[in-house]
Amino acid sequence: MKKQRIFLAALLVISAALPISAGAEIEGVHATACSLIDVDSLKVLYRENEDKQLPMASTTKIMTALVAIENGNLLDEVTITSESAGTEGSSIYLEVGETLTLEELLYGLMLHSGNDAAVAIAIHIGGSVSGFCDMMNQKAKEIGADNTNFVNPNGLPANGHHTTANDLAIIAATAMRNEQFRKIVGTTEITIPHDGRDWDRSLSNKNKLLYSYDGANGIKTGYTKAAGRCLVGSALRNGMQLVSVVLGCSDMYNDTAAILDYGFNNYARHTVIAKNSVLGEINVKNGIDDALEARAKSDIVLTLTEEESQRIELVVKLLAVIEAPVGVGDYLGTVEVWLDGVMVASDELIATVPVKEKTFLYYLDIIFGNWLNKTA
Repeated sequence: MKKQRIFLAALLVISAALPISAGAEIEGVHATACSLIDVDSLKVLYRENEDKQLPMASTTKIMTALVAIENGNLLDEVTITSESAGTEGSSIYLEVGETLTLEELLYGLMLHSGNDAAVAIAIHIGGSVSGFCDMMNQKAKEIGADNTNFVNPNGLPANGHHTTANDLAIIAATAMRNEQFRKIVGTTEITIPHDGRDWDRSLSNKNKLLYSYDGANGIKTGYTKAAGRCLVGSALRNGMQLVSVVLGCSDMYNDTAAILDYGFNNYARHTVIAKNSVLGEINVKNGIDDALEARAKSDIVLTLTEEESQRIELVVKLLAVIEAPVGVGDYLGTVEVWLDGVMVASDELIATVPVKEKTFLYYLDIIFGNWLNKTA
């Protein structure tokens, strides 16, 4: 499966996995732009017009939720102000003066697409809507969503409020790495309080993908006249978590299912290197043992097509020599994983057994042992 080249080197470079774009076509996709991404590696598996800047409607709320979860306390009590109550569009009908926890507002945000909940969250976390949008934009830049700009936390039409299918896939994949976010967007129904009323708010998730697609576990729908129908969907099968984005899509559920099917039918998780695999041997200077096996520090598992898995190359770089004593976990070199001329992953090579130094006492012990054997 793999070609292996062994090099002696004193220098090593550790590199994170790089996303690789795919160039296939899926028939019948109606989206203005779309993207399919592997959450673990951020590898793009499918894309069309992925860098076209477009409005994204309520899929905006993915970033709203992520920023709130990362910067807030879910048990915080949030008192609703007039600025958030009565926000236009989809709503959980917040009322001035009532109090909900941040977690309850997040469920209202992501299940029922509450624009009012988005504003309440923004004011609580960012001090103001504009302050929170600054946080959203900063987070976008941090994760490489460079063609995205947020003007509000809910996705209502506004000049300068846009993203791309690729950026939104990166945002959603980043969010799906957060356990609390996954829990919220994968919830189909929940009840939250309606402060001051004799009844509670019963929320059902508007994302029909959760009810119709095997393995679906998120994420968010969106619609405005300007954006059209938008859906960020996600599903987990056989340990592979995928995120699909369709923007401006008249048949968003069927298209999302087709795109996710493409990913699951053509890609799988491949263990390219197993933890503790022996990938070379290094000479030990002044050690009780003359040589030491160099082993992989951790698993390297990549999302690949079967054909891609046959083109993987490993480049192993070892220190020319290591001086005793050597401890468990000491660095011995690196292994790089290459695909089609691109390094897609790397890992350290380490010692998994110690090697003691040949000290004066070591030689003295040998001499004394030999003397005892002769006199016995």
